[in-house]
Amino acid sequence: EEVDRLCDRVAIVEDGRILALDSPRQLKAQAGGGTVTISLGTSGAGIESQIRSLEGVTRVELQDHILTVEAADPQRILVLALKVLNRADIPVQNIQLLEPSLETVFLQMTGKSLRD
Repeated sequence: EEVDRLCDRVAIVEDGRILALDSPRQLKAQAGGGTVTISLGTSGAGIESQIRSLEGVTRVELQDHILTVEAADPQRILVLALKVLNRADIPVQNIQLLEPSLETVFLQMTGKSLRD
């Protein structure tokens, strides 16, 4: 978050080589995808498989009434996921749509975590 606020350009460096150099916004756009987080009014048990079957979904997790979905096109998946939840009569309490972070970009480009 601090890099997003303070930097006009960011370099992703691995083993002394610059893998990418651009604005934080452009680097995140290159990463593509994003995350949809939906707070459910019920447990939502069993809904993961239906959400996972939606085209473009890369990861689904349901924990403590929170459904987290990563997808190539999170806005499209949000609409489809809401339809699935509506058909299953699962109430929605809150929705968040998150763009990729610079950490996500780093992980995609290097395959490493920030602590490696």
